[in-house]
Amino acid sequence: MGPIATGSKVVEDPKILERLAGTVRKVLGVEMEAHAIGAVAWDHRLPFLVMKGVMDHGDKFKDDRYKQFAARASAECLLAFFRQHLPPSKGEEVLDPLISELSPERKNPASLLSARYQVVGFLGRETEVQSLREWCEAPEPVSLRLYHGPGGQGKTRLMIEVCRQFRERGWRAGFLKEKEADKAVAAVGELVSDGGPALMVLDYAETEQDFTRRILERVAFLRDRKQGHLRVVLLARNAGDWWESLQKQSDPISLLTQTPPFPLAPLAQQGLSGRQGLFQWGLSEYSRALNEVRPTREVDLQEERFGRPLYVLMAALLAVQGLLPEKMDAKSLLDWTLTHEEKFWWQPEKQDQKTRIQEEARKMLAAITLRGGVFQAEGEALVGKITHRTQEQRESILDQFHTLYGTAHLWIGGLEPDLLGELLVWKVLQATEQEGFMEKVLENAGIYELYHSFRILGALSSEQKTDPWIRRLLQEDLSQRSIALLNAAQT
Repeated sequence: MGPIATGSKVVEDPKILERLAGTVRKVLGVEMEAHAIGAVAWDHRLPFLVMKGVMDHGDKFKDDRYKQFAARASAECLLAFFRQHLPPSKGEEVLDPLISELSPERKNPASLLSARYQVVGFLGRETEVQSLREWCEAPEPVSLRLYHGPGGQGKTRLMIEVCRQFRERGWRAGFLKEKEADKAVAAVGELVSDGGPALMVLDYAETEQDFTRRILERVAFLRDRKQGHLRVVLLARNAGDWWESLQKQSDPISLLTQTPPFPLAPLAQQGLSGRQGLFQWGLSEYSRALNEVRPTREVDLQEERFGRPLYVLMAALLAVQGLLPEKMDAKSLLDWTLTHEEKFWWQPEKQDQKTRIQEEARKMLAAITLRGGVFQAEGEALVGKITHRTQEQRESILDQFHTLYGTAHLWIGGLEPDLLGELLVWKVLQATEQEGFMEKVLENAGIYELYHSFRILGALSSEQKTDPWIRRLLQEDLSQRSIALLNAAQT
């Protein structure tokens, strides 16, 4: 190991090192690539480091026999240097801020209503934000909270905003990315490895209860050892049987979950951050995003469902697009929004196909939503089982779905927000009752896909009669499907 000299051209001179030793006594090698790196770094006043392996002596016998060895040796030395001298990673890959830039292709209602794209800026929830801030800043090393509320209540949007605020203050804050249990448990340990404060959110905590249990066991272990400064927030639609069952798993988890759950309150009728205030704010934000003239519109938002921000924002979006009727109710808003969403499934040059294959496209996206999203090969095989369209037609629709609903982890995710996806599934189930649609969608499905389907059916059961589909699903592979149903029933 020793210093190397660098120049701007290849050298074949057996005495070059002897001459260089007169000025740089310890020099052990000569090369040329680092010359460009050094020149650029010098111009920009940046520190730089180059490590090279010796592959020849720069004489008439120079060749490439040792090139591969020298390259590997230099790479290993550089990695060892980084491990020893650079500070540990801050773990940005562990937590997802759940913030994405809205691409020009995604002007569909589902994207405009998505919490991830933040088309409508955060408004209200001052009490919840302040409570979370005080809790996070308390001296206790490790603590956990559960926030719950029905779909569309604003749970995810609240935590996206709180995480953003704490990242600005130097915290590591976001939603847990890893979905494989062993890796997720390791990720939780990594969060506190350097002692810095961290805020981790686990969304849909009731969806995979074994996964949630594994995470909480790790968090409870860190709590008992008083390691780091970690705050964990679980988000769920309710704090029912699944929560009680989780608390009984072990004494450490029971101690960790002693704090009573926090129900997310519905929006107030009036006030700047109440229903009317959010509606007016939504009119302004959607008009800006869509480059439309802001309408002057008053609406009646007294219905109970308008206590959920999603319904208020659906009304605002439809009003900006001139699609909101004079007389409306919250339940109809979902139908109108879904009808408008379907218009974005057709590329302009494919509009002539719309009337011919609209029902097939609904079945495709409903199937993907039931399974909780798909990878590409899985999605192509799935739609091949449930539609009779040509491969070219299927690929055209799937490509558009990928453009609209692709995520960082899945080729095509399910239709979101959840309430919109659940409505699509219900409409398709009604239209395909005699076709064995559900059976084809869940043929050879794993426990996650089964649970996701049962969860959607369970959510629909509060207003629709879904028993026939549940009974039909339990006619095959009873052992695995009954486990998935039991877990879903606890949510």
